[in-house]
Amino acid sequence: MNMRVLIGICLGVVFLVGCDSALVRESSHDTLESARNVVELHERWIPGFLPGSVTNVRLRRHLDSGESWLRFDLSAVEAELISKNGTRLDLDELRLLSVRQSDQIAWWHPMLQRPNLENAGPSFPFAVFRVNRSLGLEGGKRAVPTAYVALDPAGQAYYWQEGS
Repeated sequence: MNMRVLIGICLGVVFLVGCDSALVRESSHDTLESARNVVELHERWIPGFLPGSVTNVRLRRHLDSGESWLRFDLSAVEAELISKNGTRLDLDELRLLSVRQSDQIAWWHPMLQRPNLENAGPSFPFAVFRVNRSLGLEGGKRAVPTAYVALDPAGQAYYWQEGS
């Protein structure tokens, strides 16, 4: 009897882990145009405000929670455009941010994970902006309630949004 219970528990855990990974979509693209050509991603969550010339695009979305993460390279001019469209967070606001599940993403910068955000000081290498822009969706646009872009001096940017 105990063996059956143990087997049942193990099968349940395997099922739950398998279900969670089935809810995650991740992909990499050389260009934003290439990423937008993937209809499922474009229709659901690539931010419409991104300049078309960004490169080295990595995307991840948790389909159940609506959370998403995006990493891309951009020029200084493009970074300036993004910073003008957002509100820069001060250190106190930055320390309160929670980037859920980012530790499971190999390409996500470790400084944008807890506890590094909680300990951010004057030498924190990213400029982090809250952006309230629309996501490009076929047939219309919808507002993104809480989304962030972190820009680093090397020309890399990290975008994430909380559940939608």
